[in-house]
Formats: sequence, structure tokens, C-alpha cells
Amino acid sequence: MVLKCVFIGFIALISVSNAWAKSSADTVKAGNESYRQGRYDDAIKSYQDALTQGGQENVARYNLGNAFYKKGESLENIDIDTAIEDIKQANEFYTQVMRKNPFDSDVKYNLKVIPKTIEA
Repeated sequence: MVLKCVFIGFIALISVSNAWAKSSADTVKAGNESYRQGRYDDAIKSYQDALTQGGQENVARYNLGNAFYKKGESLENIDIDTAIEDIKQANEFYTQVMRKNPFDSDVKYNLKVIPKTIEA
């Protein structure tokens, strides 16, 4: 009987864990949709939420880098100081991804582009 209760508890824990992972994936998907629509602040919020939910950390960090970069790019002619800060944020998120996955060629490329963007 005790073994049966332990097994049921273990299955419940796995179910909750899977639901949690699915919700972070859904949150990333919502962020991706906002990003595609050019709503970078909404995308950033979704990706930050996904980070706190767990399960999609590297994807969320990479996408945060992309969203901050695009947001900064969109502000270049409006508020250069905010644009530079957003691009620096992008750099920080790309750097975090690179620490976890040093062979990611997309991140390497993005990290090479950022200094050129800030200089221009």
C-alpha cells in the first residue's frame, strides 16, 4: 500500500512537472508571436516569464537577446540612449546563452554584430 502511494505521488509530480514545462513552451510561443508582430516589449515580458517558469531557459534567453536587439534597433532614431541600453541587454542575454552552449553559431554571429551596431 505504501509503495502504491509513493508511485501515485511520483506520477503526480511528473504530471505537474510536464504541465510546468508545457506552460513555459506556450509562454515562449506567445513571445514569438509578439516578436513577429513587432511588439518587442510584450515579447520581452513573455520570454522573461518563460525564464521564471523553467524548462525553456536557453531558448528564452536567446529570444530575449533577439527582442532586446530589435527593440533597440527600432529606437535608434527616437532615443539613442535607450536603444544602446537595449542592445547591451541583448548582448548580455547572448553571452548567457554562449556560456551554456559555446558552439552555437547563431549566438556567436549575434555577439559579433552587436559591437558594430553600437559603434554605428
